[in-house]
Amino acid sequence: GAVAGILREGVAAFRSCGGDPADLTWALGPAIQKCHFEVGPEVVDAFRRDPAWHEGLAEPGPRGRPHVDLHGFLRAQALDLGMDPARDGSVARCTLCERELLYSFRGGDLEGRQWGWVRIATPDDDSDWALPLDRLVPNPVTLGAMQDARQGNLPSFDTIEALLTDLNS
Repeated sequence: GAVAGILREGVAAFRSCGGDPADLTWALGPAIQKCHFEVGPEVVDAFRRDPAWHEGLAEPGPRGRPHVDLHGFLRAQALDLGMDPARDGSVARCTLCERELLYSFRGGDLEGRQWGWVRIATPDDDSDWALPLDRLVPNPVTLGAMQDARQGNLPSFDTIEALLTDLNS
């Protein structure tokens, strides 16, 4: 994903439709954080090939092996792509630190699921789907949706719409 350029490809697709990355409201969800993202030097070398990389994104962990800041890397890519840091609503929660709540493939959770969505509004869109960045924190509805996803129950569109409605209220 990140090293392969998934964010760069997504923003390129948005630009190809006439979009300006500075107009995007964006958020990185829970993921493995630097505290647990131990990698080999070859993985750090792969990250280094990206123009957004800087050496502050990796440091030696407790066992001397590199720990990479995946959120920091993706945020650096986002800024490099022209995305507005004031529109960043990321939630820096570690999927390994919070395994009782969050799915973690690296933590051995082979049955869990993750989900996400992208919504592109047209200028004449009058829906109430604008998500205030200060509301992107887990509440009972989002925690319930996360737990459902952990149990393999992927949310329907109606569930996602209800979740966004709750977050906007």
